Amino acid sequence: MKNTVKLILMIILMRIIVGCTNKDTPLCCAGDDTLFEFSLINRDGLDLLDENITGSYNTENIRLYDLVENDEYLINNPNSDYPKGYSIIKRDEIYRIRPSFSETNKLSKEGIIEWSVTRRDTIFLEMIQQSEDVKRLVKVKYNNEVVWDENTANADYRYFQIVK
Repeated sequence: MKNTVKLILMIILMRIIVGCTNKDTPLCCAGDDTLFEFSLINRDGLDLLDENITGSYNTENIRLYDLVENDEYLINNPNSDYPKGYSIIKRDEIYRIRPSFSETNKLSKEGIIEWSVTRRDTIFLEMIQQSEDVKRLVKVKYNNEVVWDENTANADYRYFQIVK
């Protein structure tokens, strides 16, 4: 029995150590430091991601698009934990969206968030190559306005709030 447990632990350890040798797999880039989140409130301070608030966005209808050379690509990964490319989380008594755009070899990424049929916003991400396999987010622009910059905000806490 002890040998079986040791063997299983050894296999798990080896998978962890060599798990990212194939850089073409999506899991390899999971260490990229590019995640961020934001909340969306109206002028009265009401949470527009809280479906219990009148006038909030239906979070099931939100669409994320990668924008590549002016072409839009809907993010749709049915086998992913977040098939639409985002998650909605509640933290500090407010809902937040954590978008996750497709991986890129470039140090910038542009995307579109479609809140409803009539409301769309753009997001621009600027990154640096932190190490051979890891990019780090350094700036976020929302509708061409800088809303988070690691030089002027807490670099370890990539969060901002949008007022609509």
